[in-house]
Amino acid sequence: MFNKKHGYGLLIVLVVAFCALFILSLYAQDQVKLEDLTVSQYSAAVLSGTLANKKVDEASGMTASRIHDNVLWLINDSGGAAELYAAGTDGADLGTYPITGATCRDWEDIASFTLDGVPYLLIAETGDNDSVHERCILYFIKEPDVKKAQETGMYNVSVDYTLVFQYSDGPRDVESVAVDVANKLILLLSKRTNPPVLYSLPLDLTTPPGVQIAQRITTVPVLPQPTKEELEMKKRYGVNGVQPVAMDISPDGQFAVVLTYTKAFLFPFKTDWQTTFTTIPQLIRTPLLKQSESLCFAQDGRTLYMTSEKVPTPLYRLTLKE
Repeated sequence: MFNKKHGYGLLIVLVVAFCALFILSLYAQDQVKLEDLTVSQYSAAVLSGTLANKKVDEASGMTASRIHDNVLWLINDSGGAAELYAAGTDGADLGTYPITGATCRDWEDIASFTLDGVPYLLIAETGDNDSVHERCILYFIKEPDVKKAQETGMYNVSVDYTLVFQYSDGPRDVESVAVDVANKLILLLSKRTNPPVLYSLPLDLTTPPGVQIAQRITTVPVLPQPTKEELEMKKRYGVNGVQPVAMDISPDGQFAVVLTYTKAFLFPFKTDWQTTFTTIPQLIRTPLLKQSESLCFAQDGRTLYMTSEKVPTPLYRLTLKE
């Protein structure tokens, strides 16, 4: 005899299961695939040099000087000294700069920018593998003049402004930070969420001390998932190969670049950052490096430099084709 109660219950279960499978199938169809991307006009990467400063043994962030051409600034990952490292674009050691007023728990990115005529470096204390730290820190330092430091032998620098913040929706692991001077924004892109989430903070170095809130702008669903072949060939990273580990904005604000462990992506600016980061990017062909975590625009806003946490540390240059 038909049991209406059990029959209706089974029907509900079947309907729910069907809807879930249907939604999952739509999600799978909507995922961006590598073949959906056009290839950028960047030429193949060229080895520009090897970092001569042996202190740079875990390069987690790199940015270009706003004072001198052919000068890069780097930081080490967690547990290192609170120091900046200057390098030539050929890898030459241009000095180690101890920082007063900063500590290194888990430094993950560095950005350079010019605000009101003053060149700054931003150091992001934003690493949080287990998403347990309620608060993160951004250190702002007036960029040292490398030539003057070499002439005077004065390499010590100090923090000019400290920004303490938390995310609007709870702790996040973030290794990708960039500065948009035109719109007075600091952008942060999460690493261990799928899809990644883009946040923003105001770029204002006059705000009184206090905890600021990084506001969620959008998810970034347009980074392609790894192919079956990649998962088989790159077991070291697997699905983690698509996690963002560096980000930069060109000095003119017209492009953003995002680096993952296995690829890089170019985002031409579209009206605002929400639109930009939900538009399918261009693929930048990069060398597959062991633990690649640093990528930045040169001062010209078109050339890219890339390195990794590998020792010896290679430095690659990617040039935009004419």
